Amino acid sequence: KDRDTQLSFIVQSGFAEGCQLRCCEEYLVQLSEYLNCSYGGCLLKGNNFSIRFESPEKAEKMTKPYEAMGAEFAENENFFFEKTKKFTVPEQFSLLMRTLLGVFFKTSRKKYFEKISAGLGRDTPLDFKLYLEKKEAE
Repeated sequence: KDRDTQLSFIVQSGFAEGCQLRCCEEYLVQLSEYLNCSYGGCLLKGNNFSIRFESPEKAEKMTKPYEAMGAEFAENENFFFEKTKKFTVPEQFSLLMRTLLGVFFKTSRKKYFEKISAGLGRDTPLDFKLYLEKKEAE
């Protein structure tokens, strides 16, 4: 609990855009201050939703860049270096890409979630809302 203690963070998310992780980053800056520690930066990376559904080989390939960033962190002793910004990309999708993704999720989300859910051995989709079903039964 002193300024000599540095807190640095790795935040990974299923959301692909870095801008969706910036709120968490700002919270971690404030948390460091609240704990009376210095802030050593934050490594942000999105688009990790599928990692748990991939083969071990593909999952290892997806996590390999984290190892390289860990080596950079060890060298710099913080996350305040240029490669950290490049690691977070994309910061925000273009309007066209956001529109296409919106159409995909409106049209294919249900089938996609059912497929993922079945692969996990579940008989309900990932977006199943049990609380709504219970409400309707009452």
